[in-house]
Amino acid sequence: LYEDTVGNVGIGTTTPSARLDVEGTFQLKDGTQADKRVLTSDGDGNASWEAFSAESLFGAGFMPPQDGSCMSLIATGPTGPGPSAVAISGNYAFVLNGAGNDMMVFDMSIATAPSSVGTIATGTTPRSIAIANDHAFVVNSGSNDMMVFDISTPATPSLSATVATGSSPYAVAILGNYAYVLNTGANNMMVFDISSPASPSLSATVATATGPIAAAVSGSHVHLAAQFGDLQIFDVSNPASPGLIATVATGSVNRSIAVTDNHIYLANTNGLEVFDISTPASPSLSATASGAGFVSIVIAGDYAYALNTVSGRMVVYDIMDPSSPSLLSAVATGPSPAAVAVSGNYAYVVDGFSDALMVFDRFCVSGISIDPITGGLVAQDLSESDPQVGDNTTNYIPRWDGIALSQGTIYDNGNIGIGTTSPSEKLHVAGNIKADNMLSVEAFHGLLQNAADFTGSTSTGNVNLEYTNVSQNSAPAVFSMAANGALTILKAGVIEVSAQYNVIYPSGYSRMDIRINGSGKTTALAAGVNNWQNVQGHLSWKVNAGDVLTITAQPSAINSMDNGGWSTLSVKWTGVNN
Repeated sequence: LYEDTVGNVGIGTTTPSARLDVEGTFQLKDGTQADKRVLTSDGDGNASWEAFSAESLFGAGFMPPQDGSCMSLIATGPTGPGPSAVAISGNYAFVLNGAGNDMMVFDMSIATAPSSVGTIATGTTPRSIAIANDHAFVVNSGSNDMMVFDISTPATPSLSATVATGSSPYAVAILGNYAYVLNTGANNMMVFDISSPASPSLSATVATATGPIAAAVSGSHVHLAAQFGDLQIFDVSNPASPGLIATVATGSVNRSIAVTDNHIYLANTNGLEVFDISTPASPSLSATASGAGFVSIVIAGDYAYALNTVSGRMVVYDIMDPSSPSLLSAVATGPSPAAVAVSGNYAYVVDGFSDALMVFDRFCVSGISIDPITGGLVAQDLSESDPQVGDNTTNYIPRWDGIALSQGTIYDNGNIGIGTTSPSEKLHVAGNIKADNMLSVEAFHGLLQNAADFTGSTSTGNVNLEYTNVSQNSAPAVFSMAANGALTILKAGVIEVSAQYNVIYPSGYSRMDIRINGSGKTTALAAGVNNWQNVQGHLSWKVNAGDVLTITAQPSAINSMDNGGWSTLSVKWTGVNN
């Protein structure tokens, strides 16, 4: 390490050419690091690792607008009982289970398939979590303490330290090397030096408004929401001596707070309140958005994500103009959403009623194409539900006429029509169909069962097995019934016959005879013993319209025929032979 006479610092060099000149490799680990990320900064120059974006490559002017109409639930993972908080670090989600007294770790590498990879005990009733420098800081309102977990290996978190707090700590926020803890029961804020995470030490305690419940940090300020109606701002440029610089009355019951771009967003029972803090010592109300039951809010870019327990929804506001937030979209969560976090194109919500981690898509996927003439970049909306190629009539599938795309003859409105613009089925052909080989159609099935006179016969003559219950799943029908048990074929095709009955006889034999137009096609035979036997017959046969199918029992000295579970008939019309 070398510092020259003008204050330039060199690492790996004795001739630094900038305020910080590093010649060699360096490592920055602040919790935002992950595979294939780039180092960037916000408007205040605060560095962080971010996913590589097309905007950074092509410029914002070439990017399609963000479309929130596709926001939807894409995955759910079970948590422990009463999840109360969620935080994202890299590819992992850390969930506090308030009733389970533990912290669960989910691998979110595949957003549509959250995978629980680790669990570790916390104190009693964990309420809030903040992550910094490979450590998770958790405050427990039941055991009145803050626990520090090493999460450098996320799947196996380990406890590094436990330190006492005031009564009922409800929130923790990290700024630099300090953790700011709000004690709701003690009405104060405690400041801990966490430069050594394994041994946090108390630096200061300062009184707050009644019931401090949520905190957000920015620059050198801690912004505090008190449960019973106050917003407070503390100057923590000297963390050992925080100074209160502003107090403003707000809605009746505050629950959550977020800050970005010189504005505070406060979620309370009156809805959403926006305060301008361009001058931190004199915040002013600049906008409100009505809505009862807001419990958690986070900011991501130009959007605010708020959870509403009254409606059981996540509500998204466009805050590009902070003085006029506009509702972008809303999506159902569980009935008791408790906390929300946002990372990349996903919003993560924990619901205390369903005990679940829910993952939502934030925006429709968009694309960029290159204009082949100008070489310019053109935004492409990939969310179109009925894309058309070329300048053709809606619902027609276009065809290439050798020069250009022109209107085709296939029509698609969910059903496909060939030769018709009003298809009534999945495939509707108005005209003839030709097949050079066998065309098989699974349709017009008839189910025939429970023959009427399966029981009680001592005749040695044929006994027609009558079909007394016929059901067909489509029209036009392909069978018709006759009183004597004959089945007439109405449509040429192929039929499959399956029949069985149970019979008892003292001697001789019994057989089942399946006939078409009186001509025997197959016979099922059973030898004679004085016991019940099952007789089964099967046939597949090409038939023409007008053919008659009969199935007969031809017994020799039948004692009894059983009309129970063994006695069934089925006939299925299965296809057309071209």
